[in-house]
Amino acid sequence: PSSSLPLLNQKFEYGIDLLVMNLFRDRAFQLYNRYTAPWQAAYTQARVLASQRIKYNEDTRISLADSWRGFQSGVMFDLNNLFEYAQQLPGFNQMNLINLNKLISEKFFKIYSIVSLKLYINNEFYCTMPNGIPLSRVNMNRMLGYETTNEIFKWTNEMNELRMTENEVSLLIPFILTSNFKLFTFFF
Repeated sequence: PSSSLPLLNQKFEYGIDLLVMNLFRDRAFQLYNRYTAPWQAAYTQARVLASQRIKYNEDTRISLADSWRGFQSGVMFDLNNLFEYAQQLPGFNQMNLINLNKLISEKFFKIYSIVSLKLYINNEFYCTMPNGIPLSRVNMNRMLGYETTNEIFKWTNEMNELRMTENEVSLLIPFILTSNFKLFTFFF
């Protein structure tokens, strides 16, 4: 009889742990849906453009300075959005704001790449920056160089082959925020 007590405790702890993890998963998914709404709208537009086999702006007359300005303003919007999102995640909502800001700044591009995965279609990146300039593969080549751009596309193609659900992607964000796991090292 006394030997069965630890077994009961293990089952009880497992049940509580499972409940907590399910609650966390559900909350992470709710927040993910709320804070990635602009990305979802962009994905709908990207699918239309990709299905029509439209080349996503290869206009090289766009100045590099304008491309960088658009990229920077987009990054600032997404950085603020991620900060608001993380503040509401269970556990992160109790962090010191300065530490949370440092953590998000350090992990931002990893999370950005995960959230934007669906915009990489047929070796093109269907993302429009706030100033209306596409962050297409052509612009990425100009801004980041061919080698970095090719590595980004290689990685996103491999990640897209996983065909992750939105729920799985929503769990990757807190995982990235809390780990030292190296998703990739070529750029981020």
